[in-house]
Amino acid sequence: MHGHERFMSWWQRSPAGGVARLRLNFDPASVDVYDYLQMEWFQSARGGRRRVVYGPYVDYSGSELYILTMTVPVHLAGGFVGVVGADLAATALERRLVLVLRRSADEAVLVSAERRVLATNSPRWVVGTRLPGLPTAGASFTTVEEVPNGTGWLVAVARDGAEVDQVVPTA
Repeated sequence: MHGHERFMSWWQRSPAGGVARLRLNFDPASVDVYDYLQMEWFQSARGGRRRVVYGPYVDYSGSELYILTMTVPVHLAGGFVGVVGADLAATALERRLVLVLRRSADEAVLVSAERRVLATNSPRWVVGTRLPGLPTAGASFTTVEEVPNGTGWLVAVARDGAEVDQVVPTA
């Protein structure tokens, strides 16, 4: 916004279904500043000039939920002015994706670009954990397909009886 280095209009749905504006501290001199200019969801949209899906991660600054942040850069007259974005609770996305994955007789997993398991129809993987590497077609997976629209997500179908790396601990 004109005259402000930092500005955000962040609206949040309450458990009762209402909507309220979330007020954050943007003062860079403050110990509890919400410095979104340094956050990956902002930096990736700004630097890549494309839509970004970041996460899932725990949103300690706002909702305290496990979320995905989706952003799109905004340009005016050829110059970057900011991003437009939305947060989606990972549980809401997982519920919908599991319904789709359960239609498959094969074990399948949806993985983010950061190697995080987003959804699965198998106890072989745990949602939220990080795989040691991105799945590739070969000995462990019969099929690996990228989800369209620039998410960086992959859907992988496990080969019957194959040893598939589970997860590695993450911080």
